[in-house]
Amino acid sequence: MLFGSGGLNFYLKDKNTKFSNRNLLVWEPQLSFELKLYDWLHADVGISYRMISSYLDVYDVTREDLQGITGTLTFKLGEY
Repeated sequence: MLFGSGGLNFYLKDKNTKFSNRNLLVWEPQLSFELKLYDWLHADVGISYRMISSYLDVYDVTREDLQGITGTLTFKLGEY
């Protein structure tokens, strides 16, 4: 599970002005499975859903653009 906070910065195209003050609270539970292919090679497959709170829509970026389903694929090499 991932739990954290962060922020977004926007740069306007017509100006060199940076617009910020968009703080985020992120929560992402994940379910993953690890498969031992060889003694030296493991594969990990996972799926998660990223949820964003504390975000107000700005310009064309909405909360739905930042949250959703995420998949992962990881290969681990070495002796285990």
